[in-house]
Amino acid sequence: MRKSVFLLLSLCLLVFSCQKDEDPFINIHQKDLSFTDVGGSQIISFESNAKWTVRSSEPWCTVSPASGNASLKSITVTLSSNESNEDRSCSVTFVAGSISKTLTVNQDAYLSLLITQNKYELSNDATTIEVEVKANIEYDVVISDNWITRVTNRSLSATIFSFDIAKNESYDNREGTITLKHKGGTLSSTVKVFQSQVDAIILFEKIKYLSNNSQELKVELKTNVDFEVLIPEDAKNWVSYIDTRSLRTEILSLNIVKNEGEEARSTEVYIKDKATNLQDTLTINQAIKKPNVYWVDKMGTLSTVLNQTQKDTITTMIVKGEINKADFEVMKSQMPRLRHVDLLDVKCEDNKLPDFAFGDVYGYSKEDLSTIVLPKSITSIGSFAFNNCYWLSGTLELPEGLTSIGEFAFSACNNLRGHLMLPEGLTSIGEAAFNQCYSLTGSLTLPEGLASIGKDAFNSCVGLKGSITITKSLTTIPIRAFAGCSGLSGSLTLPDGLTSIESYAFSGCSSLTGTLTLPDKLISIGEGSFLKCSGLNGSLIIPYGLSSIGKSAFNGCSGFTETLTLAGKLTKIEPFTFYSCIGFTGLVLGNSIDTISEFAFEDCENIRGDVVFPKNFNSIGQSSFWGCDKIVAFQFPHTSPLIYNYSRDYENYMFPISATIKVPLSAVNTYKNSVKWKDHNIVGY
Repeated sequence: MRKSVFLLLSLCLLVFSCQKDEDPFINIHQKDLSFTDVGGSQIISFESNAKWTVRSSEPWCTVSPASGNASLKSITVTLSSNESNEDRSCSVTFVAGSISKTLTVNQDAYLSLLITQNKYELSNDATTIEVEVKANIEYDVVISDNWITRVTNRSLSATIFSFDIAKNESYDNREGTITLKHKGGTLSSTVKVFQSQVDAIILFEKIKYLSNNSQELKVELKTNVDFEVLIPEDAKNWVSYIDTRSLRTEILSLNIVKNEGEEARSTEVYIKDKATNLQDTLTINQAIKKPNVYWVDKMGTLSTVLNQTQKDTITTMIVKGEINKADFEVMKSQMPRLRHVDLLDVKCEDNKLPDFAFGDVYGYSKEDLSTIVLPKSITSIGSFAFNNCYWLSGTLELPEGLTSIGEFAFSACNNLRGHLMLPEGLTSIGEAAFNQCYSLTGSLTLPEGLASIGKDAFNSCVGLKGSITITKSLTTIPIRAFAGCSGLSGSLTLPDGLTSIESYAFSGCSSLTGTLTLPDKLISIGEGSFLKCSGLNGSLIIPYGLSSIGKSAFNGCSGFTETLTLAGKLTKIEPFTFYSCIGFTGLVLGNSIDTISEFAFEDCENIRGDVVFPKNFNSIGQSSFWGCDKIVAFQFPHTSPLIYNYSRDYENYMFPISATIKVPLSAVNTYKNSVKWKDHNIVGY
C-alpha cells in the first residue's frame, strides 16, 4: 500500500515538471506582407509562449517593438517609400529561445514614366527625333499634332521612340507635344517639341523704276525677323533709309535724291536679317531727265538722223520708228558714250533683233552697254545679239510675242539680274543663249511649247532656283544644257516622250532632290549626265529600252537607294558610271550585260548580298568593284577565268581582297591557280 502511494506521487511530480519546461513556440498568422511604393505601416499578429525578439534585414523596414514576452501578441512593421524603379523585399525574423520564424515583406517599385529629354527646339527643316523613355508601367503614346508622326523601327530599343518632324513651311513657329500615358492610371510624361518658322524677308516689289526727281520711295515689306537695310557705299549719296519703326514690318521707306547726272543709275538695297544670312534684294533704277526721242522714218537712216556731236555725246536715247541691222551698227560702233537704249516702240526688220546687234564673237561687243529696253514687237532675238555685253544690267524683260532666242544671244551677260521670265509662246532657245548668266535668279519655268534647247543653253546659271519641269515637247536634253546650275533645287521632272539625255546635261546640279524617274522611252543617257547630282534620291529604275549609259553618268549620285537592276537592252557599263553611289543596297545584272568597265562600281560601299554575272558576260575592268566590301560573294558561270585586270601602280584589284568568288565546282582549282584570281577566297557551287 505504502509502495503504491509513493509511485503515484512520483508520477504527479513528473507531470508537473513537464508542464513547467514546455518547449517555446511562435505562430505567425501570415506568411508575407505587401506594401505599395509609398510605404506605411501594418500590424502583424502572432502567438508565442516565451520571450521573443524580432529584427528586419533591411534599414528601410523597421519593426516595433523589437522584443516582448508571451503576453504581447503583435508588432508594427513600417516601410519607407520606395523611390527606385525596382520592386524590393526584406525578411522580418522572429526568435523565441531556439525557435525562429521568418516573414517576407514585399514592396512595389516606384511607378515611373520618365523621358530623359522633355524639350526639343528644332529648326523649320524636316528631321527625326529620338525620345528615350524609362518606365516600369504599360503606357500609350499620344501625339498632339499631325506634323509629328511616330516612326516604327524594329531596330530600335523599346525604350527609344523615333518621331518624324515635318518641315515647317509657315512663317509662324509652332509647338507640339508627345505624351506618354499610363494605361489605366493617371501617370504621364510629356515631351514638348518647338519648331521654328520659316524666317522670311519678302519684298512685294523687288524692282522699282523711278523718275529722276527727288522722292520718297515706299516699298511694302513682310518679315518676321529683325532686319537691317544695307545700302552700297557708292549709292549712299542718293539713297538713304528713313527709319519708321511703327511701320518696320510693313513699309520700307527710302529717300531718293534727284538724278542730276547724264546717266541713269541703278543700285541694289539689301534687307538683311541681323542674325543670319537671310535677305531680300530691292533693285532701284533711276532714270535721268527724260531723254530725247530720235525718230527713224526709214530703216538704215539713223546715221543721218544724228549729227556727229550727238553721236559723240549721247548717253541715253529713246529710238522710235523703223530700224535694221545698219542702225544697230551705228549705236554699237559709232556712239562711244551710249549706255542706255530704249527701243520699246521700235519696229525691227523682219520683227527680229538682228544677229550681233550689240554683241560679237571676237571682242567687238558693246561691252559698256548698261540697260536695254527691247522692242515689244519682235518675235526673235538673233544670234550673239548681246554676247559679251558684260555690263548689261537690270532685269531682262523679254517681249510677250517672242518665239525664238538665237545662239549665244545673252552669253556672258553676267550682270543681268532678277527673275528670268520666258514668254509662253517661246519655241526655241539656241546654243549657249544664257550661258554664264550668273546673276539671273528666280525659278526657271520652261514654256509648254518649247520644242528645242541648244547645248549649254543655261550652263552655269548658278542663280536660278526651284524645281524644274522639262516640257512635253522636248525629246532631247542637249549637252550641258543645265550643267552647273547648282541653285536649282527641288524635283526634276522629265517628260514621257524624252528619248535622250546628252553628255553633262545636269552635271553639277547638286541641289536637285527627290526621286529621278527616267521615262520608258529613254534610249540613251550621255557621259556625265547626272555627275555629282548628290541630292537625287530614292530607287533608280532603268527603263527596259535604255541601250546606253555614258561613263560617269551617275558618278557621285550618293542619294540613290535600294537595289539597282541593270537589265533590258543595256549591254555595257562604262567607266565610273556608278562610282561612289554609296546608297545602293543591292545589284542585279541582267542577262544582256556583257561588259563592266573599270571603276564602274568602285566605292559603292553599301551593296550587299551576291552579285551574279550572266552567262554571256565576257569582260570586267580594273577596280570595277573595289571598295564594295559588303558584297557577300561574286558569282561567275565561267569554268575558265576571265582576264583579271589589275593596276600595278595602285595595286587595285577588280574586287576587294577579302571577296569570295563563287565558281562552278569543276573550276575551283583552275581559279585557285590563276593569276590574281587566286588571291581571293574561291568557293564552288
